[in-house]
Amino acid sequence: GAPARFNREFLLLTMACNGRALQHLSDEWKKDPDIVLAAVSEFPGALRFADPELRSCKPFVLALFQRRACTLKYPVEELWEDRDFVLQAVQIQSSAFQAASAAFRGDPEIAMLAVQRHGYTLQFASTELRAEKKIVLAAVRQYASALASAPKLQEDREVVETAVRRNGCSLRYAAQTLREDKEMVLLAVRQQGFALQFAGERLQ
Repeated sequence: GAPARFNREFLLLTMACNGRALQHLSDEWKKDPDIVLAAVSEFPGALRFADPELRSCKPFVLALFQRRACTLKYPVEELWEDRDFVLQAVQIQSSAFQAASAAFRGDPEIAMLAVQRHGYTLQFASTELRAEKKIVLAAVRQYASALASAPKLQEDREVVETAVRRNGCSLRYAAQTLREDKEMVLLAVRQQGFALQFAGERLQ
């Protein structure tokens, strides 16, 4: 390992110069979240040299998410059952929502944060929340195709109109009654000509 004479400040600078150097440090330094973060920020692959104990360190894992430096499999399972961790993780990286425990995927506050950040995450929400109008509206405002994940609201005029205004081709996920609705189809086609192919047979 690195000689004892190296102080922490110097090692932080060293890691920022070349993250691969983490593998040559003593075990004690490989447990230091700041040293490891400095290394990983320079070279993401350095994470494999870190002490596995850091996988359960909440601030460290959240800092990794901010740097896009680890996968959703990196944190220990227990962290995905920690509401505070999940809330923060979802605000940093919406995809964290899919790794959360089922209880949190049915949590309206967490789901709302996820879909506002990226509507595609609606597909990972509980069945109940995918029928919750407020959450579905937030999702389709951000990502029109999220309508595909909300079968119970595909007949809802406001939800479908919100999706279609964002992307005309999301008309394909609307209930047949709305795909045969002249106003809705015109709105979709105005937004995207290609949407015409999704109009109901009665209008074709």
